[in-house]
Amino acid sequence: MGEPSVDKQDVISPPAESYDHDVGREEPSPSFVLRGMVSEDVHMYLAVEFAASFILMSQAASILDKDMVSDDEKGKVGYAVAVGVFGILLSALAFVIERKQMDSKIKQIVAIFNGVWWLTALWLTFAVPFQGFPFLPSWIALWAGGVSAFFYMLLSSPLINARAEVAKGNYQIMHGGRKLAVACGLSSLVVMIQSSIDYADGGHDTGGCANDSSERAYAIALGTVGFVLGAVCFAMASRLQPFMKFIAGFLVVWWGIGLLIILGIWDTDCIVYVSIGNGFLGTVVALFSATGMFISALTSGGSLDGAEAEATV
Repeated sequence: MGEPSVDKQDVISPPAESYDHDVGREEPSPSFVLRGMVSEDVHMYLAVEFAASFILMSQAASILDKDMVSDDEKGKVGYAVAVGVFGILLSALAFVIERKQMDSKIKQIVAIFNGVWWLTALWLTFAVPFQGFPFLPSWIALWAGGVSAFFYMLLSSPLINARAEVAKGNYQIMHGGRKLAVACGLSSLVVMIQSSIDYADGGHDTGGCANDSSERAYAIALGTVGFVLGAVCFAMASRLQPFMKFIAGFLVVWWGIGLLIILGIWDTDCIVYVSIGNGFLGTVVALFSATGMFISALTSGGSLDGAEAEATV
């Protein structure tokens, strides 16, 4: 005997949940967004932090040994050595904790201390000794270690871990456009901070520019506007969908003109940033991120979440 047939119309499947911002449905919580935004492989972040710590410690120690900086800057380089040494120890300790599956409170304490330690050290990327091509490995190591420690700290948060199973398979991954809005906003913030520091103390990239030149002041405005619009695009992407292509297009023009001005292409007598560092690379990243946002908005009807945003992944 064959099995009884079942009419497909009699089978009722539960409707798939979706987060439709425009009709007032619930938006994914910050923890859900985070887990769609970054990798959850904590071992990867710890490995990157360990490698970055070793590179930072090695080059900073070499700088001190070869007497490559002035006496006023040796304290900052010495601090960089300490950051690298403790970064090696903290990442190794965190790796052991993860492998041994030790008490979660110990893990959270180590992760928070590790994150604060590295985030505090990021001010070195705005300092004189770590600007320019000879010190590029240390600059990269500082940012790589800081970002890795920050993500490890977030993924070790009790709030995020408590919702991990609930979010699994039923949360909206942050799509490319929103990620680019984050990249544009954060790189703009870096440019704003670096430009403000340079404007206040005269900076380290002379490039023919006066300390209080209009170009340096413009660099501050450049980063400020980029940061505000990047944050708004990320937070209100659905509500601003009809206008997103215009906002993203404005950011492309804004950063394109900014690149011409602060790199001296517009006026060769004044180059705001002549060396590789936060100001130079922040401007480049912001321009590319804004261009990506504009393309995303054009190809998906103004949405930064893409055409698949209405479905749950």
